[in-house]
Amino acid sequence: MALLLPLGYWHRWGETHYRRLYVSSILIFVVIFNQMAESPTFIIPVVGFVLWFMHYRRSTPLAWPLFILVALFTSLSATDIYPHFIRDGFFDAYKIKAVPMILAWFVIQGQLLFYPRWRERLAASAEANEQEAQAAQAAIQ
Repeated sequence: MALLLPLGYWHRWGETHYRRLYVSSILIFVVIFNQMAESPTFIIPVVGFVLWFMHYRRSTPLAWPLFILVALFTSLSATDIYPHFIRDGFFDAYKIKAVPMILAWFVIQGQLLFYPRWRERLAASAEANEQEAQAAQAAIQ
């Protein structure tokens, strides 16, 4: 039900920011609330998070802490950066890799549910990222 609540703003579907937020939310939702999700399937919510992060990291001060949590606990939890006993005894046993994704999903859902309030901040964040990319492109040339 929480995934469908933002569709109350269906008239906003024509806005790129709203669609991008909703796609990010769906990509995260399909894995984090699936109790049978295996480790390789976590690439799907990570893509949803990165899509949100690349465009809206400036919209909330929680973006960078979430990025660090996703990197450490979701992306790197299956690698050799952590000792075997921590990977098997902690990450796999307690499904810790889903926790940062759940937090990210709540942030994105909050932005969707209160979209009229977030609209200007999201647009400003995306515009700042676009200007940064254009500056980087100009520096390369």
